[in-house]
Amino acid sequence: MKKGKLICFVGIDGCGKSSHINKIVNDLNNKKVPCKIVRCGAHVRVFTFPLYVIAKLIGIVPDYNESKRYIHTSKYPDVYKNKVICTLWPWAVFFDSCLMELIRIKVPLRTHEYVFSDRYVYDVLVEIMVVTRDLDFCNTTIGKLFLRLSNASTIIYLNTDEKEAFKRKTDIPDLEFLRIRKKMYNIVLAQQKVIIFDTTESFENAHKMINEALGI
Repeated sequence: MKKGKLICFVGIDGCGKSSHINKIVNDLNNKKVPCKIVRCGAHVRVFTFPLYVIAKLIGIVPDYNESKRYIHTSKYPDVYKNKVICTLWPWAVFFDSCLMELIRIKVPLRTHEYVFSDRYVYDVLVEIMVVTRDLDFCNTTIGKLFLRLSNASTIIYLNTDEKEAFKRKTDIPDLEFLRIRKKMYNIVLAQQKVIIFDTTESFENAHKMINEALGI
């Protein structure tokens, strides 16, 4: 069967990934184009599950309870606080990502002309860099393996001002949560072929430019 194209949208929470993908897929569905939306963030928990349990038991899970906002953001452990978990964590996430790639990406690509990923390997790398506090993670052996795992035809980076993103999403604990991740995205994507769009202002204008760039 003809292999489809994977188009991944990456960026901080509140940048508009889901909104833009949903609109594109809706338009393609109206044209009878086979397409699918998948979500490939760092929330697949098979190999990482035991580490989540251990992290909770030893008390290195961040506490967002003091926030005035309703938080359902995944509470990734502060693995940098424990040397053993900090070493094991990236490898566990990598094996979870391999499962994610096989089930959520490669299988749909065999039956759909386009697969749109809301978050992808690059977003996973950002979260690993945040929780390990390793700014040079992409240059490590495991970091390079993550980058080789990528199967994306096109990488769309939605660049948004953190304050605007914070207004859009009510489940983000604070601005620092976004600022540190935006810094990591700039590091992770620095050596990738990325199409960048500013989605701070008009949704309509940004969406028009995204459609023109994709040519679909």
